[in-house]
Amino acid sequence: MEQGDDRKAGFRDLALMTMHFAIAGPEHELAGLRTRDITEGRGLIVNVRVSKVAPRKVEVLYGSRAYLCPVRAWRRWKEAAGLDYFAFRRLHNRWHTARTR
Repeated sequence: MEQGDDRKAGFRDLALMTMHFAIAGPEHELAGLRTRDITEGRGLIVNVRVSKVAPRKVEVLYGSRAYLCPVRAWRRWKEAAGLDYFAFRRLHNRWHTARTR
């Protein structure tokens, strides 16, 4: 595994974990997020369209600690992965690299 791939997996995991906590939603809501659902505002505005209860928009603000900030983690992941459609792409089981599709 290359160093860049390992960092990419770490960026994805941190962004996924912090976003999960910030929007306070179950896993299926995160799995349904597209890049178009996450827009820049004062922090991030996350449009949670896939929900069991009701669709909603959640404002995610900057965190007080830079290393646990969901906004910064999302930006790092988005830049490293070159996202096109899904916000959180699957990782390869063996090499833990972000899949291209």
